[in-house]
Amino acid sequence: MTVFVAHGLGGATSAQASLTLVAAMSAAGVTVWRGTLGRSLDYRPLYAAVVCFVALLAFVAWTAWAPSSRLLQGPLAALVGSSRVAIAPDQTQLELIKLVGLAAAVICGFQIGSEALQARRAINLILALGLVWTLAALGGFLINGQARLSGLFVSPNTAGCLLLCLFLLALGRAARPLTQRRGRPLDRAIRAAPYAAYAALLALCLSLTASRSALALAVALGPLLVGARFWRARPEKRAWIAGAGVVAGVGLALLAFATDRTVLSRLADTSLDAADRWAIWSAYGSAFLQSPLYGFGLGSAPVLAKMSVTPDTYDALWNIRAVHNVYLQWLVEGGIIGAVLMFATLVCVLAVAVKGATRGAFQSLVPFLAVDLVFLLQGLVDYPLQIPSVAMMWALLLGLQTGIAVRPDQKRGPEAAT
Repeated sequence: MTVFVAHGLGGATSAQASLTLVAAMSAAGVTVWRGTLGRSLDYRPLYAAVVCFVALLAFVAWTAWAPSSRLLQGPLAALVGSSRVAIAPDQTQLELIKLVGLAAAVICGFQIGSEALQARRAINLILALGLVWTLAALGGFLINGQARLSGLFVSPNTAGCLLLCLFLLALGRAARPLTQRRGRPLDRAIRAAPYAAYAALLALCLSLTASRSALALAVALGPLLVGARFWRARPEKRAWIAGAGVVAGVGLALLAFATDRTVLSRLADTSLDAADRWAIWSAYGSAFLQSPLYGFGLGSAPVLAKMSVTPDTYDALWNIRAVHNVYLQWLVEGGIIGAVLMFATLVCVLAVAVKGATRGAFQSLVPFLAVDLVFLLQGLVDYPLQIPSVAMMWALLLGLQTGIAVRPDQKRGPEAAT
């Protein structure tokens, strides 16, 4: 509930809103933890991630409060004149608090996912709240006559990322009854129909965002997700499944890219936007080379952009607050040390989910893994993870999937799927 309220407020991008989101998620984590005191939860699969994350918190805290004597060199650091390792220590401290909130979301999701009924209810609640948000965003788009659906986010691409995640989760729920062998085919189709209709609504709204990266990922991951579930559950029909996946991908592509003038216009502007992205990445890449080990502190991207503006790059950099590449942003802000610790934490968490998928929880986890790919791939060219509510939602989903992955009942196989 808290995350979707933050979505409705534009992603909780202000300092006050993001701190409120962190406090609410931390309170939710404590509440869920108190409700699981009577259960025995196996946290051992997360130990490696916890070690990496604690080291990351310590490093970020050090950059926010440690003196900068001879650690930061180069004209950008000298221009700011900060007495700390971080050139914007207030922002770095805020980002540190946000990291704690993300950890609370992962723990909350893990505790919920470790119990089958709670996990199922949580997924349905996410989809229900997502439906409310989607209808509100669609209503705003129609009433205000927007060129692109944005759902109160600054960038329609962020709305596209959120809609794509909901689309994949809804597709996963729609495919679940169809892949089961119990019951009559008509009964299974009736159970799948509401989720399929919801996925169709999400696909329509996704096309209205005209987000090229989100639409491309929908075309690739949608058929792949459904095909993977059927491929695993119905091995005797794999040739038909592969063919249907290709047809579905082509159909989605035609629907998304050939029927909307805004999408076509943005496709035509791809080369111009790519040039802007290159100017942004070049500026931040030059900044990274000035402090490759420690970075400039989390939250320093807007300051670095303003200091990197030249007459040639003014159009691309004057209003930039994110790098449009989550990997480069971590390298610039956290340096090699911070980036390695962050991505090591993420790899350890994802490894638990992937391992669970190979040990009997495939049908439950494949929609979550598809959502993970959305964030990992769209993060190459955009900044959805810089929006606090979106990052918090992924953290919650990461926790849910790891809780499902380590749950003992998942070892029974696909029929135990959530």
